[in-house]
Amino acid sequence: MKRYILLAIIFLLMLLYGWTALSNFRDLQAFNIKLHLQVFPPLMADVLTFTIPPLLAVVFFLLFIPESRVWGLAFSTVLLTLFSAYSVLILCKFFEGDACSCISIFKGMNWTEQTVVNLVFLTLSIIGLTLKRKEAQ
Repeated sequence: MKRYILLAIIFLLMLLYGWTALSNFRDLQAFNIKLHLQVFPPLMADVLTFTIPPLLAVVFFLLFIPESRVWGLAFSTVLLTLFSAYSVLILCKFFEGDACSCISIFKGMNWTEQTVVNLVFLTLSIIGLTLKRKEAQ
């Protein structure tokens, strides 16, 4: 039963990373514009434009290859922790101004909804990592 739960988690995470990477790669210019609407300095937005989509693709492929799934789950946990922390900081008005929620996973989500989705996927990632490590023992 745990094996099927683990596979379901990996499948959901692969959908998340595959969809997000493809949509960002498909229109890199739009992704760059969206990042420039965030609270990042312009140079950081440019760097993130060319690092986030490949990172998402790497996590997708790590999850796809059975021998590297523990690494995929670990990197997924790190990325989702960072994305969730950023969302929480936005919600807590840590940054001056109003950050655009346009880099959300699904169009039309506000920061509260995005944070909930991030935390759900973060929880799945942590559960998956825990199950994968127990499976390896």
